[in-house]
Amino acid sequence: MTVNAQKENGIVYSEHEAINKTKAMWAAFVKGDKEAFVSFFADTIWVGSNGEYEKKPQKYMSGFVDWWNGFDNFIIQDDKPAFPDAIDYKNGGLWVQDWLLWTGTHKATGIKVKIHVHDLYRFNKDGKIAVANQYFSDNIFEQIEKSQKTIESGVIYKYHPYINVTRKAVNAWAAKDIETWLSFYTPDAVFGSLSLKDGESIDLKTKKADDQKTFATYNTIELVESGEPVCVAYEKEYYVVYSWWVLSVTTMDGKKKSNIPVMLSHGFDNNGKIKWEGVYMDNKRLE
Repeated sequence: MTVNAQKENGIVYSEHEAINKTKAMWAAFVKGDKEAFVSFFADTIWVGSNGEYEKKPQKYMSGFVDWWNGFDNFIIQDDKPAFPDAIDYKNGGLWVQDWLLWTGTHKATGIKVKIHVHDLYRFNKDGKIAVANQYFSDNIFEQIEKSQKTIESGVIYKYHPYINVTRKAVNAWAAKDIETWLSFYTPDAVFGSLSLKDGESIDLKTKKADDQKTFATYNTIELVESGEPVCVAYEKEYYVVYSWWVLSVTTMDGKKKSNIPVMLSHGFDNNGKIKWEGVYMDNKRLE
């Protein structure tokens, strides 16, 4: 027989003066009232961010207000269905925990934030917050910081061997030379287009079957370069060629469809083979 022992360690409240204080504190924060916001804290606070703590003076907290004043439409609200709790431990003091949703638009960069935040606050005997710890994903803050700088993402080439590969692949496709066209792609290449659902792609076998239907529909296919293609070598060491074309076709019964803009993007592997392709065009122009 198993006996599950239970021992009460405190009381949990869904309504409590300490919860009201945290709500009033965040209301002052959103309003930009630094004096009101810092008044909820003890003279010295242990401030935690994702489990890492630092001991700070009360005035340190005002800096957070200054930073978040850089947002439009700034809102802090309960991250429903979660609601705050106050927990009065027998030996651990009074704590409040909440789950909040922070939203707003950074004025300088236009970046929209939607941050899920979990807070833990410990109140001292004077009813002030002596420990404040937050858990959240900080990826968006790194993006905001970097977006206020000029940082290179890669190198753009006007002439590059991979541009030549793209051009040869397009020429082979327009000539209905499927075997030559295949030689420029990896066996596991994937293909995307505006005709597919967002995030969907097809494999090389499916693309080849689709192309055979296309070749049976059109007597002639012509793709003429429009503008200058570029090859971008991104900082993460992968290459993408972007190119622009004008498509014209003639159906087997002599009907012509012309001047259809097409944008292509091709990603390359380390061996100079195309591993993914994106096609951007209005397919209704072919109807």
